Amino acid sequence: MPTIDKITINGASFYVHAPDGFTINTQGVFTTGSDAEPIKISSLVWVDSIIYYPHSGEYTMLIKGMNTMSGGLFELSSSRANLFQAYPNPLPTELYNRGADIEQGHIKSFLGYLAQQRNVPTNTGVIKIGWHNDTVSALKAFVLPQRVIGPNDLNLKYLPESDSPTQDSMKAKGSLDEWKENIASKTKGNPILQFAIGVSFSAPLLELVGLDAGGCHFYATSSRGKTLTLQVAASPWGDATDPGATSKGCYIQRWSTTGNAIESTAMAFNDLLLPFDELGTNTERQFGSSIYNITGCTGKARATRTGGAVTKRQWLNYSMSSGEISIAQKIKETSGKDAHTGQQIRFMDIPVEDNILVNTGDLSPAVFGSTLKDSCSSYYGTAGIPYLEHVVPIANDPIKLREINNCYIDVTSRLQSDDMKPEQARAMKRFAIVYVALLEAAKIGLLECSEEEAFSTVSGIAKTWLDSLDVLSDIDKGIDNICNYIRKYPRRFRDLDHELDAQNNIVGYKDNRNNRYHIIKSDFEEVCGRSNIREIVKKLDKLGLLHKNNTDSNGNYRLISKLRVSGAGLVTGYSISFRILDDEDTIESSEPDSSNIVSLAPYKGFLNR
Repeated sequence: MPTIDKITINGASFYVHAPDGFTINTQGVFTTGSDAEPIKISSLVWVDSIIYYPHSGEYTMLIKGMNTMSGGLFELSSSRANLFQAYPNPLPTELYNRGADIEQGHIKSFLGYLAQQRNVPTNTGVIKIGWHNDTVSALKAFVLPQRVIGPNDLNLKYLPESDSPTQDSMKAKGSLDEWKENIASKTKGNPILQFAIGVSFSAPLLELVGLDAGGCHFYATSSRGKTLTLQVAASPWGDATDPGATSKGCYIQRWSTTGNAIESTAMAFNDLLLPFDELGTNTERQFGSSIYNITGCTGKARATRTGGAVTKRQWLNYSMSSGEISIAQKIKETSGKDAHTGQQIRFMDIPVEDNILVNTGDLSPAVFGSTLKDSCSSYYGTAGIPYLEHVVPIANDPIKLREINNCYIDVTSRLQSDDMKPEQARAMKRFAIVYVALLEAAKIGLLECSEEEAFSTVSGIAKTWLDSLDVLSDIDKGIDNICNYIRKYPRRFRDLDHELDAQNNIVGYKDNRNNRYHIIKSDFEEVCGRSNIREIVKKLDKLGLLHKNNTDSNGNYRLISKLRVSGAGLVTGYSISFRILDDEDTIESSEPDSSNIVSLAPYKGFLNR
């Protein structure tokens, strides 16, 4: 029968399962026989646990052992299949590189020793930090790189698929009291700083209230403390040093990365604040897609660590960003297209018109800001754990969880108003959760913030966002673009009253007899400047602007029409009434350009029907 030996390494005790025929001690692993002397086959190495990954159904081994080079302990995750792989087997090399010694000529015996260690604990492996349900108790726990916060006896083990930026950046410096005195207290009376730290504490609450991912972006053309805002927000969780001073081990990430790398970063900060600095450093042409990816929570399909089943990586973050231009401007700059309403709602542009530092006490804003930046480099990573120790019990208590949700629903309602568009009203949820987070942090003494102060801060930032937001929806912009296109490029619509007119490069026809523009189907996306064509056409139909003359097999009218054109036959397209314009005057222009004038005036009467 296998024996269980207690091994003590540098004061820490481990229980190692020794299979029949083997003995172990701090000096190594030995084979035993009835007659022969024990033979050493390796330094001390053992299978500490078997890790099961629910997302892929795979099992791996967590191997631990003595690092013979440093005298410390090493840890290695490896596929169980490596125990039976033919030569060359990668496992002995990997262990050797971690500091293990395997005696020459005994590799086969060594692998056999590891393969027979079956009476070891089985843990649930998680490849990302954040919220997880324990597979035994079904209770919620919050996994951090070096710690699992939750009920006792949880069997969760964090083993990322690759190096994670959170492993290096989520560390502590200074004491909690020093953080409260030098950072948290400085947010009082400074609404943007207080909002930022509220965003930081709200990230773990998103899942508890069923709110999807989102972000806020502070922008201004001059230096007004935008990076300092990120530093304050990052300080509860890890190294809040200015990334401009050092990027190594810094919690704040840079925008200067690829779309794929952004996905990896989003997963690494799952259920936590995801801060990005210096928007201007991003040069990706698909930047707009990156915004959807970050806030969409699901990345591209990838193979598992052992090459098995393909899974999709998922995450949930509250992102925060800074830069000299807005997210909407960056999307326009990189793609040449206007930001969609969905992008503007998911990642909210908040202009910083005045200095972020309002209440600086007896210090000048410059000295106050410099001192606070130094504090963010000296006191960090101490507030996140006590905050999670407060939140995790709430997640596992239905009554307390209901109270959190009721507060969130109530403040959302208070922030909303009847004159808001639906997408604006939904966005108020992102502000409401910040209010809830500020109150929860205040309950345990991390912040000094009353209900009135929290609401004033959140509602003030929400108003700033609303005042700067383009009120047109994505569909409305598409309709407005049609108006502008017709006015600006009239010669791209062939006049049916002049059938001999054979101009090239047309996108449609002008039917003066029936007062309609007939836009060719294949050119409609160019004219409306949007890809969501069906939604735009449906809105035109709802406004009574769409002529339909084409039915399906059941006699129902299709949105698309057909127009008989001399010399061209039946042309399929969308027939739109002249009434889309406020009058029949047109502005002539020779060639299309990329400008995009947005105005509700041409069809404002129809939108209110």
